[in-house]
Amino acid sequence: MCRGTPSVQVLALREALGRLSPTDRELIWRCDGEGYSVKALAQEWGVREECLRQRLHRARQRLQRLLGLE
Repeated sequence: MCRGTPSVQVLALREALGRLSPTDRELIWRCDGEGYSVKALAQEWGVREECLRQRLHRARQRLQRLLGLE
């Protein structure tokens, strides 16, 4: 593969992330991309940790469906 040419998987991931809501996209990116803990984000966003954990789980499920992994 040429340097600078995104792979098919990367393009599919970008497209799927673009189809998520902005909140789902940010939540997945901050937890999975930047390594924030659910606890830290829950405090930052002013929500209960369990609520955010459930939201992250559902966002990941939506992303998997969009990628055809379910």
